[in-house]
Amino acid sequence: MFKKILFATDGSECAKRAEKYAIELAKDENGEITAIAVGDISYAAVPIGIDGTTMLQATIADAIENETKNAEKLLNEFKQTAEKENMKVNTIVKIGKPDTEIVEESEKGYDVIIIGSKGLSGIKRFLLGSVAEHVVRYSKIPVLVVKNKKGVAED
Repeated sequence: MFKKILFATDGSECAKRAEKYAIELAKDENGEITAIAVGDISYAAVPIGIDGTTMLQATIADAIENETKNAEKLLNEFKQTAEKENMKVNTIVKIGKPDTEIVEESEKGYDVIIIGSKGLSGIKRFLLGSVAEHVVRYSKIPVLVVKNKKGVAED
């Protein structure tokens, strides 16, 4: 039923818990996992200095490089863990808005998305939104949201 699993990770504690679910589900279903990490460079979109254009370009290029390296590191760590369990793992690094990129990727023939919930609440949730909430709302396939260990909100 869930042969093609899309596992979204950001390296958070919830994502670490979710990776265990992805591996176990893939083992149970004799499936394969595609792990995706999305580098969000929105923080680099603010010009610095008087002539922000050249600073902005350098900042964005640096941000893309940094986010790509971080995403690759996360995915390599997950891949090593999954391969110890004899799981086939594909990895995808994207740069963009994490919730949008995950939903778009999910439309490429996956059966389920597994994602950790950060549990944003109150004003933070209102202002920032939640990646997991967006994925649940807009995904056309089932989404397994793994909560943190204590079941309380994380910041």
